[in-house]
Amino acid sequence: MSGEECIHGFEREFCDICSPRATPEPVKPVRRAPASDRTPRASRASTAGSPRGPRGPVLDPSAHRVFHVTHRDALEWILDAGALVAGTETPVDLSTPLIRELRATVPATDEASVAECVPFALSDQASWWRDLRDGALDRTRWTDAARELRPTDLVVLVATLGALPGVVVTDADAASAVARVAREPEEIARTIAKVKAGTGALEGEALVPGSVSFDAVVLIGVANEPSRDRVRDLLADAGRGNVRVLLSPEWFSPSE
Repeated sequence: MSGEECIHGFEREFCDICSPRATPEPVKPVRRAPASDRTPRASRASTAGSPRGPRGPVLDPSAHRVFHVTHRDALEWILDAGALVAGTETPVDLSTPLIRELRATVPATDEASVAECVPFALSDQASWWRDLRDGALDRTRWTDAARELRPTDLVVLVATLGALPGVVVTDADAASAVARVAREPEEIARTIAKVKAGTGALEGEALVPGSVSFDAVVLIGVANEPSRDRVRDLLADAGRGNVRVLLSPEWFSPSE
């Protein structure tokens, strides 16, 4: 990274919390020109069918961070495989069979269903993550095992969108009937722009068919110091000591 990172895992100048953006000055109202100076109606009509000019520059989404939540005990399996593999059984099943069935019936790409993809959240503010931290009370979504675990049992694997080959992006929960899938770079960029602006797609997902190499993981968020020590030991044993382990209790605390 080119700059100093803040406690939230971002370069300080790109963190909206540590480096809040200046409030833009109010736009002054535009005064209408006198009637004698306005464009004649015929002239305006002659340009009505002309194509609009090019849109503004599209934000490059490749550096956008995405989040994969998993049980801490599953990290050892992931390290042994050297990858996150879609459909792999985990020590604790968090999602109910109903949710798994829904994700298996929804296509993510022409070749893979949502269930056949490795999922990443587009935002750490996704409501399902908040619900899980608050006790996983929705019995249609979460298993009994999910209700029994502590948030400190989980870890968050963080990657950047540009490190995910073949990724597609949704603007809502991928199993939702209203979710739209963005496959083209410009569509993906516009979805990520909404996330960054906080205007939409906070429930969206980044989906990668098949598997994602562990090389894509840039840091791991943990809840407390014992978790940090345990994760660091696992990384060292796997020869992955270069991966940062970030103490991020705010990611694991119940919502207020």
